[in-house]
Amino acid sequence: MISFIGAGNLAHHLAHAFYAAGIEILEIHNRNEALGRQLSQAVEAQYIPHISDLSPADVVIIAVSDNSIQSVANQIPKRVSQSAIVVHTSGGISVSVLQDKEQYGVFYPLQSFLIHRSIEMRTVPIFVTCHNPTSSDFLQSLARYISDEVIAVSDIQRSQLHLSAVMVNNFTNHIFQVAHEYCKDNQLNFKYLIPLIKETVLRLEEGKTPKTFQTGPAFRGDWTTIEKHRLLLEKSPRSLALYNFITDQITSQ
Repeated sequence: MISFIGAGNLAHHLAHAFYAAGIEILEIHNRNEALGRQLSQAVEAQYIPHISDLSPADVVIIAVSDNSIQSVANQIPKRVSQSAIVVHTSGGISVSVLQDKEQYGVFYPLQSFLIHRSIEMRTVPIFVTCHNPTSSDFLQSLARYISDEVIAVSDIQRSQLHLSAVMVNNFTNHIFQVAHEYCKDNQLNFKYLIPLIKETVLRLEEGKTPKTFQTGPAFRGDWTTIEKHRLLLEKSPRSLALYNFITDQITSQ
């Protein structure tokens, strides 16, 4: 049996995945009661208005924002933490924030989740960090109900993976936004770039390093084209600064 503290993007996908796999979702608590009750009903769980009302379970998953994990963990009743493995789901927060529990760990699905977007959970790698081998084995077995890629990692390895995830997801999405704004400012449709974005990502599935597929004027040392681009960006100082920084990174490889 699993209980959740949190009913946001990640909790939504995890709860639905476990429910579909036949794992009983016992209770769900969420600060936003309407959202918590909605998820509880969807997975046939009991909504709990207060964390102090939680019942003992096999695993309690804390799926809240990073800056709330410690305060939420402190509210879990001792009768629950004495029997359950208490885990959080953050890539960047140390497992040690839960060290006052009898059994504790981290259950980190490496993906960006939104409630309204469907995710094939079996393709999402889940990284487990635990304070002891027995709890680690249990959490890995649990993770295999919903994912084909389950890996035990150390605290530092998980933090490094989280940092890498920020680079490939958040940083690239910001670059997409800069390009989107540039297209909009120049009456161009950003959708024309989407096939290129898809092809860039699909190449990575071949298993080669990204550097293998690097192309473009900076990679070729085509300074004539680079200077033309800089002129086109003169009225967009933020975009120009980003262009110059990444160009320098590529040319210095």
